Amino acid sequence: MGTLIDRFNRSLSLADLTGSLALGVFIGYERQRLADSGELIPEKIIASIMIASSAYIAAFLVTRFKTFELARIPQWVSMALLGAILCSLSLHVIYFLIENRRYHLDQSILQYVWLSLPDLAVSFIGTSIIYAASTLSILALLRICLMPRFARRGG
Repeated sequence: MGTLIDRFNRSLSLADLTGSLALGVFIGYERQRLADSGELIPEKIIASIMIASSAYIAAFLVTRFKTFELARIPQWVSMALLGAILCSLSLHVIYFLIENRRYHLDQSILQYVWLSLPDLAVSFIGTSIIYAASTLSILALLRICLMPRFARRGG
């Protein structure tokens, strides 16, 4: 079995994973829909959803290791921040560079990346902040909703 605290922590971990995966699906879908001006291109939407969800899964797994501790930041907060950074980096920098390379074939790869850096930096910073705020809000809400329910049932 396990103690009440162990079961509660497992429930919170499951809520963290579920919430961040749902947010990864939403972010991937909306980001690609906006990038394609509202046009629905299934293969691009699926790719964006997979990339965003994978970023949050990676953040979840990395922050679950006992060796991963940032000062006194709770694990779910560091997972949300790392997931947002990885999601933004993978979608708005790497995926963007790969998808838009075909429009800049006249430039070398280094020129293309160098000339794209200012726009990519703004996009990365802005989306990281938005994704972090969204993820922290969703996970905090899940924790708030889960606590009274868990306390009422005794686990």
